[in-house]
Amino acid sequence: MIQQTQQQKQLLKFSPLQIQMLNLLHLSAHELEQKIKDEIESNPALEEAQPVEDSIQGEADGMPVQMNSEDTDMSFADAEVPEMAEFTEFYSDCDDDLPNYKEKSELDYYADEEYYTIPVVEDDTFHEKIKQQINLLPISDIERRKIHFLIDSLDDDGYLRSELGELADQYSFLNAELCEEEELKSALKKIQQCDPVGIGARNLQECLLLQLDRTKKNDPCYKVARNILTNHIFELENRNFDKIKRAMNIDQDTLRSSIALISKLNPKPNIFTDASTHTNQVIPEYAVRTENDNLIVSIINKNLPELRLNESVVKMVEPDAEPAAAKPVKKDKAAVRFFKNKLLSAKWLIDALKQREESMLKVMKAIAKFQYEFFMTGDYKTLRPMILKNIAELVELDISTVSRVTSTRYVQTDFGTIHLRELFTEAMSKENGDVVSNKEIQKIICDMLMSENKQEPLTDQQISDALKEEGYNLARRTVSKYRECLNIPIAKMRKAIA
Repeated sequence: MIQQTQQQKQLLKFSPLQIQMLNLLHLSAHELEQKIKDEIESNPALEEAQPVEDSIQGEADGMPVQMNSEDTDMSFADAEVPEMAEFTEFYSDCDDDLPNYKEKSELDYYADEEYYTIPVVEDDTFHEKIKQQINLLPISDIERRKIHFLIDSLDDDGYLRSELGELADQYSFLNAELCEEEELKSALKKIQQCDPVGIGARNLQECLLLQLDRTKKNDPCYKVARNILTNHIFELENRNFDKIKRAMNIDQDTLRSSIALISKLNPKPNIFTDASTHTNQVIPEYAVRTENDNLIVSIINKNLPELRLNESVVKMVEPDAEPAAAKPVKKDKAAVRFFKNKLLSAKWLIDALKQREESMLKVMKAIAKFQYEFFMTGDYKTLRPMILKNIAELVELDISTVSRVTSTRYVQTDFGTIHLRELFTEAMSKENGDVVSNKEIQKIICDMLMSENKQEPLTDQQISDALKEEGYNLARRTVSKYRECLNIPIAKMRKAIA
């Protein structure tokens, strides 16, 4: 039996403009520039506005922000926030040809969204560069195929991690051609003769020995260094220098010189891989500068074109835009519908870009005011404990929106370019009740280790005890966590030769 029921539900609905603005928030300046260019090319209703002469290009107008000790609990509740524009006048004519994004749920929209990535210059991989050297050797095609197979098996550091027996079985199976382990050993020796030195090594010890034999044979400490790498690699890894001296019966100066020679070798032989392909160039999108006791906050918008609507399309679509005396022209309904959709999309994009800039500037002003002393001095010890929730409450935005605005953004200051996430820190309580940032404690730990005795480096427990004497009650495991965050090795690995 069919029954009718009525119930109330709370549903969160995003307008297309809101969805578009959220998608724009996470884009970097470079990605946004590329997206705008693509939109201009694909949307005839959009065009780039001509720059006005004698105007300052590149930065949005900065608003001075001043904070003193009595002005820390600021609120942005009354700040001007751009309204979500609605273009309902277009809907009645466009219902039969809605854009794809209006026929999808929010989840489908995000799933199908094709995000823009920073383009990387295409270049030969280091595997190809090794193969180019092998191709110059007078070897048979069968041997060349086996060498190429081994080259393709090298990892990103240039090591051959797999066992030769397993690789021989794989080659035999893939090529329907019997391959013995000894044949791959011979092929590996030819790879290890290529540049860079150490390529094709199966472990760190072999990598260092290959470099030592090819580049350091004329060094006075060559024999001692080779003996250390061959017979005392375990003691060297654990920096047990006294045991090496006793086993080899050498003095302190000889050991120091030999260790210095070994330290010049490269543990990662692959030098072909360009670091720029793994790390993106840092481009600050905010600027905070000091002027007397004020902070001037602005958004850096270099290279971002200013958009406007194409007047020809507006006149074609909007009846009110045509002169009253003009003779009515019969228009193709399909063409009008197409240009109405494009015009609506263009207006949404322009408004979304404007709201993106307003939201970013609003969040950056709140951060600058919250961390006023830090931006004035550049001293990390002056950082106040701050989490995303603090800024979200100040600007009355969702925490996820604040996270989008700050997660991959950098700010240009008078003392350098810094990542915004470095300003978000947890609160720690001292014994006297003062609340400090964990960045302050990390700075103290870093200063301790910089001035420690390298022959007897401080352990995590000793650091914890020293911090307790200064009023910072930290457990040893917390010190270990902070030390790892600073990329500082354990005490044993920091020990130097006397």
